[in-house]
Amino acid sequence: MKEIDIDELEFEFLAPDKMNDNEKLYLLKERISRLSTADRYILLLYLDLGSYAKVADFLNCSATTIYLKIKKIREEVI
Repeated sequence: MKEIDIDELEFEFLAPDKMNDNEKLYLLKERISRLSTADRYILLLYLDLGSYAKVADFLNCSATTIYLKIKKIREEVI
């Protein structure tokens, strides 16, 4: 299994960029940055790995668990 640098992912996906982000994207990044560390970690893994199953495999849990966590995160962010 590949090693994942969460700090690098956080910078790549979440670093607010007032010059290039439109207002909605900037606000979305702000809301994501306020998530708990665990929720942000799961979301970043999902963005990087691209599927519930891959995140579940990486975290050694079920895809259903990841699906439910992502659903909860979406509800918090949107």
